[in-house]
This record gives sequence, structure tokens and C-alpha cells, in this order.
Amino acid sequence: MEAPWSDWHPSMKVTETDKDRTYVVDVGQMKADDLDLKLLDDVLSLRGFHEEKTENSLSTKSFQRSFTVPSDMKLDTIKTELKDGKLAIKMAKRDPPKTIPITSA
Repeated sequence: MEAPWSDWHPSMKVTETDKDRTYVVDVGQMKADDLDLKLLDDVLSLRGFHEEKTENSLSTKSFQRSFTVPSDMKLDTIKTELKDGKLAIKMAKRDPPKTIPITSA
């Protein structure tokens, strides 16, 4: 049996490669119009709100998740995809710092 909507907290999985990081949030039945993703400085905030009306009742489902994006990420590369109840938020990593050789005179 599914938990009541008021007790709902979507799960999130993070995967990482050498080149990027992907956050996958299980948003269930929510559609793109039910979701709001904002970036302020280095904090990514995801909000969701969904109403389901039946003949005799109104149920609502909402959540908010915020997390700090690590400093090694390129914030201007964020891309999203909503598919099968999963919202993927993907961003590229910055190039690693270059080592600069120090020479003696």
C-alpha cells in the first residue's frame, strides 16, 4: 500500500563519472508542470506540488529538496530529463586543476 501523500518524501540517487554527476529524483506521478528547479549561488532547490481531485476529495502531494552543488561542477551545464517518474538532473564537472611546473633559475 502506498503511503499517504502528506508523508511522501521522494528518494534521490546520485551517480558520478569522471566527466559528470547525475542526480535522479523519484517524483512519482508528477509532471514537468508540477516541478520547479532553481539554482541560487551553489544551492539547487527542487520543489514539487501535485493535486489529485476525485469526485469526493482533493489530495495534494508536495515536497522540497535542496542541496549544495559541489564546487567542481559547471553550473551552466545543468540539463534535466523527466521520464517514467524519474527526474534526472545532470551537470558536467570542471576540468581538474592543471599542475604548473616550477623551474629554477
